[in-house]
Amino acid sequence: MNMNNLVVEAGKFNNKSKEAERRAMLESLIKMEQEEAAHASNGDDESSNVLLDDEINAMMALTDEELALYHRLDAERKTREAKEWEDYCKQYNVPHSPRTRLMSEKDAPVWLREANEIMEHDIATGKHDKDSWNFDMEAVAGKPRKRKEMSYRDQFTDAEFVKMCEDGVDEEEMKAELKSPAEPKPAGKRKREEDEEFVDPNAIDVEDNSTEDDASRRERKMLCYYYKKVYDAVIKLKDQSGRYRSELYMEKPSPVDYPDYYNIVTDPMDLVTIKERLEQYYYASHDQFEGDFNLMVGNAQLYNHPESLVVFDALEIDKCVKTKMKPLHLKTMDQIAAAYEKAKKDHKRRSKNRKDKKRRHH
Repeated sequence: MNMNNLVVEAGKFNNKSKEAERRAMLESLIKMEQEEAAHASNGDDESSNVLLDDEINAMMALTDEELALYHRLDAERKTREAKEWEDYCKQYNVPHSPRTRLMSEKDAPVWLREANEIMEHDIATGKHDKDSWNFDMEAVAGKPRKRKEMSYRDQFTDAEFVKMCEDGVDEEEMKAELKSPAEPKPAGKRKREEDEEFVDPNAIDVEDNSTEDDASRRERKMLCYYYKKVYDAVIKLKDQSGRYRSELYMEKPSPVDYPDYYNIVTDPMDLVTIKERLEQYYYASHDQFEGDFNLMVGNAQLYNHPESLVVFDALEIDKCVKTKMKPLHLKTMDQIAAAYEKAKKDHKRRSKNRKDKKRRHH
């Protein structure tokens, strides 16, 4: 408020003021500040520096009419606050007393007052360091600490957790798997699993003890190589403004934000699930791969308004998938296999050329 006072006083100057008047006013302001600083250093009551409502009104008012208006507003405010305080005391059975501008100790919640009493007692008895800001009410009061809840989902990657959910693995089985020592894997199987983390035409088929038919696995691997290209095209699909159309379909809608979604849509689908299935070589046919996209687009049309941007993006994604899948539908499985083998050889040749170039460079 002192700064406001100085601003008001400084406002009295204009380009018609004389030098002597300005100097005298500045000297009086500086002297006033020095006196207030001296009072504060001597430990005088600082409440004298607090401006009252009448003083603030006098500083703000430019006319007598404004001063009367400010007084009337203050009176109405005090009456309203007194009525609200009286109603509050009656509602919560609090002893009625004149309300102060600052919060008193009795206005604090019961749990806060109890915690303060416990902390003061423990500081006095030496159980708690008064300089420490970390005050654990339960631990200081002698109560046992709450057991920290552990999320076993954090111990798995997203792909592992999704696979467990799809396979119906419950939390108890997840705990048992974490606690049991990991068994060493055969070198061939470990190589195959590392190879399956990405869709690569240069992927090496390693013999293992799996009961799955190797021919079927190689066929799914080959198909997913081409399906991955379709998926990448969907991810990169943009509208005229440069916005990615796939951004609304990366993950399933949150049940917190859209609680009715899962009442309407019984089989949700998103691009993350499709990507994980590609990485696991899940798809064995064109219909199976396109079926997941059809399901995702159909869910969008079922839940959203037909004229909404969400549905329009879904239709564009559907159009993109059909366009990219059309060449695959026109080829036989033998033609797709021949193109896949050629892609593998080209990839190996390019990789070898890069390594040779790097070796020559060094």
